[in-house]
Amino acid sequence: MQSAINCIVFILKSAISTSVTVEDLVQTLRSGTSGGFLSNKAIKVLAFIWTEHRPRFVKQPQFNVGKLVRFEWKLCVAVESSDCRTIDTPYIQVIYHVAHPNVDKPLTKHTVLMNMGEFHSFATQMKALANVFATI
Repeated sequence: MQSAINCIVFILKSAISTSVTVEDLVQTLRSGTSGGFLSNKAIKVLAFIWTEHRPRFVKQPQFNVGKLVRFEWKLCVAVESSDCRTIDTPYIQVIYHVAHPNVDKPLTKHTVLMNMGEFHSFATQMKALANVFATI
């Protein structure tokens, strides 16, 4: 997982150093040596991040996303809910802890809920990113 975070940071830092537009970033991620290991959804997310936060990245190019300290996942089943129509449907709860040195809250915990299909897609993308980093 830390490799995936490092990959995203590398992509954004490269985009900062070359001053690319969002269109050029998307085109580069979809083609060439980068193409094939990121899904269209992942490329859309990176394009959104670049579009929304580019001024801040350019203004402060040395950004810190923290370091992945712990990654946990649990298989869960909803047994009661006032909002959910489908009870007894399995889902995955992903919990990751990120260390941020030199900030007020040095350790943050993030929770993401995914259905089985989303988790399978997530795991496939993380394995693909790990394989890419293994070759570098």
